[in-house]
Order: sequence, then structure tokens, then C-alpha cells
Amino acid sequence: MPAPQVAGFAHCVAMFSPETLDVVMVSFEGPDQYSQAGGLGVRARELCRAFAALGFRTTLVFVGDPDKPGVEMEQGVQLVRWCQQISARYRNGVYEGELAKIRDLTATLPDKLIDEVIRPAAAAGRTVAVLSEEWHTAWFCKSLSDRLHALDLRKHTVLLWNANNTFGFGAIDWPILDFVAAITTVSKYMKHLMWPYDVNPVVIPNGIPERALAPVDMSAARAIRAAAGTPCLAFKIGRFSPDKRWTQAIAAIADGEAWLPGRDGMFRRPDEVSLDDLPPTFARDEGLAQALGMLQPVVGLAAQRLGVPAEVLWGLNAHPDLVALVERELADRAGRDQGER
Repeated sequence: MPAPQVAGFAHCVAMFSPETLDVVMVSFEGPDQYSQAGGLGVRARELCRAFAALGFRTTLVFVGDPDKPGVEMEQGVQLVRWCQQISARYRNGVYEGELAKIRDLTATLPDKLIDEVIRPAAAAGRTVAVLSEEWHTAWFCKSLSDRLHALDLRKHTVLLWNANNTFGFGAIDWPILDFVAAITTVSKYMKHLMWPYDVNPVVIPNGIPERALAPVDMSAARAIRAAAGTPCLAFKIGRFSPDKRWTQAIAAIADGEAWLPGRDGMFRRPDEVSLDDLPPTFARDEGLAQALGMLQPVVGLAAQRLGVPAEVLWGLNAHPDLVALVERELADRAGRDQGER
């Protein structure tokens, strides 16, 4: 008998949809200024907004500003500020008094989530995914799982625990965490660092919001460059920590080295590329290109030959075939000019 045909992925449907899944994220950091100390607050804010934009009922529980409302809606996300009574005593940010906050989160949040999110969702036939972040929430995961089992609600939930870095790994009971939750992390690098703890996390890379791909405001870029008083402004942001490679970045600037990304994803020295070779999202700044010693772009050469502003021809970059045609024409002209001499 002939082997049965297997349906392709085009015929598959999503396992979860906004009608079947609610999303809860539990994180020390969040969108409040009080709650931001690194990248985790940005991850929590943007990931939850992305879920909400797709139509999922989304709740973000975090150690929030003690002077803001305990619960409020923001861009489709229900913000729940936890530990506010403790944060009121620790005004220097989210991680001041963190052990007291961990105890409070572990002891009081599970029942609150069950009563206000998980039980209503289960009664409506929906599943709740609870994504907890970093070592601060490891014991909360166990506490929540235990309470769900006791109330026969565990089957209505998916518990995940995510690591962004190795901070606090020594305080985690890994066998218990691996038993009660699916462990995830943000990169293959982190996955390999976690193998010695006898866990094999699923890699779910961080994304970026679509607005990060919007065209650069060149007037703002020029204002920043003018304020710095340099044609080439190097800017780096991140924790001042060895894993952020500050030393290498500063050394590269000190040595006068600059590397630019090409459309093929490879980085090259400025004198090996032109503006044509940069990704289309990069600004067409001929002054900066000259300051960096970049090659003159094909469009610039063509504009010079034709006697028109270069901006008129930048649209060619969206059409590689036209760019190749211009390159051949310029090469032919250069050959003819040399022959005539």
C-alpha cells in the first residue's frame, strides 16, 4: 500500500490563540523607573506589549513604584505592582531589600494569581502561561506549582522560568525548578552556561519591537553629532560589566578601528565598503562616509557623472539589478575614457 501523505505545516493551526491562552509574566523589573536596573525591565515591558498587541490577555507582575497604582492598564497590558509596602521602605530601586521582596512574592503572589487570573481562565476553558524571570522567581515557581496541584488547577497552566544571565544561580534548587517548570533562556551561549546545572533550557531569543526598525530621524542624529562636536560619534549603552565587552569597545575606539556591517551580514573596515554596501536602514550620510574614509559609492559616482544630486539616485539601492547596470556602465565608460587617452 502507498505510504500515507503527511500534511504540510501550511495546514497546521496554532496550538494557542487569544481565545485559548492568557499570558502572565512575573519579573522583579518592569516598566516603572523604580523597577529598571538593566535590560530585564525592557524585556518584560516589550514582550508583554507584543503579546497584548496580538490579542492575548496579558498581565505583568513586577516590583513596582510604591507611589503608583497597584493595578492599572497600559497599552493593553494589566500592570500589577507587587511588594509596594516593602518598596515604600526601600526607595533606592527594585533590588534594594530584594530578599524581603523575594519572600513576599513567594508567599503572597501565588494565591492572588490563582484567584484573579488562573481560576477564572480555567473556568472559561482557557490555559494560562506563567513566565517567570530570573533567580528571584525560582521559589515562586515551586510555590505556585504546589498550590495549583493542591487545587487541581495545574493542568490548566503552563509554567516557564527564564534565565537572562547567571546572576543568583547558586541560590536556585535546580532539580526542583526543572521539575515544576519548563526552563528557557535567551541565547545558545546561556544554554551552554546552564548545562553544568544539569538542565537543558529551550532557547527563546529576545526580539525587538517593530518601531525599532523605523527610519532614523536624521535631524535628531545631526543634533546629537553637533552637540558632540565630532563627525563620527560612537555610542554604547549597557551595564558596566565585563560581559558587556566595554574594555574591547573602548580599546577599539582608542585604536581608531571601525567596522561597518554589510548587506551580507559581514563586518568590514570603512575603506573596504561604500554607502551602497550598508544595510538599507543605515542613513546615507556622505559627510560621515568621507570622515571614515569609506569608498565612494556607485550612486555618488553616477550622480557626479550625470551632474545630479546623489539623493536623486539613492532609490537605486532598492533595485540591485539597476545598481549592477550602473556599475557596468561606469566600468565601460572608464575603459573608453582610458582608451581615448
